[in-house]
Amino acid sequence: MGRDRPLVTEPIFPPPSAGHFALHYLGQSGVVLVSDRGTRIAVDPYLSDSVPLTRVAPVACLPEDLEVDHIFLSHDHSDHTDPQTCLAVMRARHVQIWGPPSSMNVLRGAGARPDRLHPLERGATANLRDVTVQAVHAQHTEDSVGYIISLSGRTLYHTGDSELSEEMFWLHSREIDVMLTCFAGRWEAMTAGQAASLAEALRVDVVVPIHHDMFAENRSDPDTLVTAIKARPASRASVKILNPGDRWVYPEE
Repeated sequence: MGRDRPLVTEPIFPPPSAGHFALHYLGQSGVVLVSDRGTRIAVDPYLSDSVPLTRVAPVACLPEDLEVDHIFLSHDHSDHTDPQTCLAVMRARHVQIWGPPSSMNVLRGAGARPDRLHPLERGATANLRDVTVQAVHAQHTEDSVGYIISLSGRTLYHTGDSELSEEMFWLHSREIDVMLTCFAGRWEAMTAGQAASLAEALRVDVVVPIHHDMFAENRSDPDTLVTAIKARPASRASVKILNPGDRWVYPEE
């Protein structure tokens, strides 16, 4: 992939109708979100085989075809901050990359252009045309973050790669519609029961399990999350299970 590779001109992530947002699932913690005005952001895209584990999920798209305006990273582990993916996207288009300082240091050390890198610490907000992204606490690494993302008049919470923590419950006033929950029960992730308790406390409408399907060494059954949420009668949440490459529109059309 040379620097003279032509940009993709036809969008592979089309915008939804007014009042909706589209979510394209990339696998692991990776998603592309598209607002009703066509702003495209990615969170934690992992589109390579750089991690020394057994990848079992297909690559949803080539990195150079990830047609997004901005990339947000949750922390510096390589299945979330992947230099192979990020540098390939940067060569193909004028993308801006945001995330905690540790992630920016990884990409800077891999040769990424410093003017495209934007440190975003816990509590900070990025305002991107019609999309607002706020970094919030994630219980994983020293500066790991999750994201509260407002787009198309809706609010989405990407927990990042996080164990359950008290700080997450402080988000109950944010009127979150959709929660993307890191769920595996291994390697410092939430269990199904913990994710269900958080969904209940935050009064979310839909829970989308992530981080459970990429590697043979760390797979979990998302149906256990369905069962855990149904066991909490005060919860109003439903569960949307997606496969890599799936597109889902919220509210469902």
